[in-house]
Amino acid sequence: MDRIPLSQLATIEQAFGPGTIRREAGSRRIAVEAAVHGRDLGSTASEITTKLSKELSLPTGYFFNVGGRVESQTRAARSAAW
Repeated sequence: MDRIPLSQLATIEQAFGPGTIRREAGSRRIAVEAAVHGRDLGSTASEITTKLSKELSLPTGYFFNVGGRVESQTRAARSAAW
């Protein structure tokens, strides 16, 4: 697999916004958002999940979840399969 510089895939910009840490099911939660352009959402989410699982070393008790629209798309696909 060829490596592609991130600058060819994404525009990264720093933005300031409210630093909101929410509580959900007894856990603290913070969201990191991203937009997908030029490819399908499902394969993008799958690739992100795979890479983060392999390369991200989180302390005990921490986890990540790729969600949002991809969760809705997955539920819709399951419903259509029945």
